[in-house]
Amino acid sequence: MRYFNRHLQQHKNAIAIGLFTVMLSACSTINDTDEAVSAEEQQAELKKLAKALVDETELEKSSTPPDNKLASDTNQQDAFKPTEQSLEYQRKQKQMQQSIPSNISELYQRALSAMQAEQWQQANDLFSQVIVLSPELSGSYLNQAIIAQKTQQLVLAQEKINQALKVNPISPYAHNLNGVLARQRGEFQVAEQSYLAALNSLPNYADAHLNLAILAELYQGKLALAQQHYQAYLMIHQDDKQVQRWLAGLSLKLAQTNAGE
Repeated sequence: MRYFNRHLQQHKNAIAIGLFTVMLSACSTINDTDEAVSAEEQQAELKKLAKALVDETELEKSSTPPDNKLASDTNQQDAFKPTEQSLEYQRKQKQMQQSIPSNISELYQRALSAMQAEQWQQANDLFSQVIVLSPELSGSYLNQAIIAQKTQQLVLAQEKINQALKVNPISPYAHNLNGVLARQRGEFQVAEQSYLAALNSLPNYADAHLNLAILAELYQGKLALAQQHYQAYLMIHQDDKQVQRWLAGLSLKLAQTNAGE
C-alpha cells in the first residue's frame, strides 16, 4: 500500500496534452528509498503545460513505426501500424494545410505565440478571430480548451473540446484532451476510449500512449495494458529515464503478481 500511494502521487499529474509532451509529475520510483523530486523541479514541469499547443496548420508525423531497437516485439510494432482512420486523418491534414489562406495562418501563429507567452486572454481572443474566419479549424477550439483548462475553467474546456470534435471527429488531440478531462472527473472508461480513439487517428501519438498507460496502471489496474503502452511510448521516446523507471516498477509488480498465482 505504501508503494502504491507514493507511486500514485508521482504519476497522477503526468498527463500529456497537445502537440508536445507535457509532463506534470515528479520523478517515478521503483522502491521507497528513492528521493522525491524537488519543488523546483515540480514547478519546472508544471510550466510545461503552458507550452501545450495544438498547431493544426502543420502536417503531423506519419504513422510509420519509429526506428527503435526496443521495437523488436511484433506486438509492439503493430501498435504503430496505420489504421484506416489514421490514413483519413493524414489526408485531411494535407488538404487543410494546402487550403488555409496565408492571413489566417499568420493569425493562428500569432495566437500560438501569445499562448507560448502565457498571455491567455490575448491568445483566446486571437483564436476567436480565427474561428470567425475559418471555423473548420478544430485546433482553434482545442487551444481555447487548453487555455480554459489552464485557467481552471473546466466546464468551458469540455465545451471547447466538444466543439473541436464536432468540427473534426477524428482529431487525435481533441480525443486525448477529452481523455484527460474525463480522467480528472473519474470517468475512467470514457478516458480509456478517448485515448484509444486518439491512437486510432495517430498510432504513434506518444502523449496518448503515456496517458493510457498511466490510466491503466493507476486507475484501472490493467497492468498488462499499461505495460503495452509504456513500451509503445518508449519506442518513440527511448531516452525518457522517468518512464523507463515507471515501466521497470510496473514490470516488477507484474512479476510479483504472476509469481503469486
